[in-house]
Amino acid sequence: AISSFTADSSFWLNYSFVKGSSARPFNHVYAKVENGAIPDGTTLSVYAKTYQGSGHGSFGTPTGEVVLTTQETKVIENISSCYTGTGLGNGHQLVYQLKLLPQAYHSLSTAQSQQLSVVYTISD
Repeated sequence: AISSFTADSSFWLNYSFVKGSSARPFNHVYAKVENGAIPDGTTLSVYAKTYQGSGHGSFGTPTGEVVLTTQETKVIENISSCYTGTGLGNGHQLVYQLKLLPQAYHSLSTAQSQQLSVVYTISD
């Protein structure tokens, strides 16, 4: 049987932020695909788990599962002054899911790129 999706949770998102004036009290984390494309017949999504680790401050709130595209999509919102810590076990664990679209199975091709980058940006 063919699995309809595969997941990877080996990545952690670490960040630091110091809030500015009252006009900029929060920041958010956005994700987008660069340097490659998601293969036809599939979707790539990510969700960030709730903060865990040894950092300090007011950490952001995950927005839930988002489908990744070349457009920025908010993954974590309302980050105030904080430091997540660094490395595995600190910050937000990211869970990527590559899903097969059954109605687009005919679109799958080994000739398509199988590498891409997901870029994360912290911004208001």
